[in-house]
Amino acid sequence: MRERLGMSLLEKTLEELDGQDWGEPNFDSYVVTNCHRLRRVPLKDFTAEDLRLMIGQQISLEYLVPLALDRLAENPLTEANFYPGDLLNSVVQIPLDFWQR
Repeated sequence: MRERLGMSLLEKTLEELDGQDWGEPNFDSYVVTNCHRLRRVPLKDFTAEDLRLMIGQQISLEYLVPLALDRLAENPLTEANFYPGDLLNSVVQIPLDFWQR
């Protein structure tokens, strides 16, 4: 994680990194509310579930995939909230064009 992103980046939020303020959620759902909330959380504080959710929504992949890969390197079957390997499942479903870039 530290090698891929650098320690100073881990202190930042997604809002700080991409310079976009999404404002308050305009739809009352677990996914929308939490995705908006997580944009204000420092990367170092992301849980496996936070990564699973955001990666599943294909949000800020350039920042979150390196974090997920580090977690998966330690334990490929990292469990977020649903089942062993659910974080890996989210990562393998990322479209090919992301990996090609």
